[in-house]
Amino acid sequence: MTEAEARDKDGDKSLLSGFISKAEMARAFGVSERTVERWVRLRLLPRPLKMGRSSLFHRQTLEEHLLARVEHASSPRSRPRRRRRS
Repeated sequence: MTEAEARDKDGDKSLLSGFISKAEMARAFGVSERTVERWVRLRLLPRPLKMGRSSLFHRQTLEEHLLARVEHASSPRSRPRRRRRS
């Protein structure tokens, strides 16, 4: 059981209960922590809050960011027409 799961189970509403660690993010997506770092660099994920060596993602901001990406991906895209060569 992770630390966050233990907090949630005990009903502890501490200051950090609204955050998820980089390790928890990696497990949730089934990727390595390095991949999560790369996604942040590529702006596929929002920047985490850095506390010492820890990287914490705000859950609500993360959810909003992912929902916006899904909506953007599902919207029709308008592409400019290519000119034909003669």
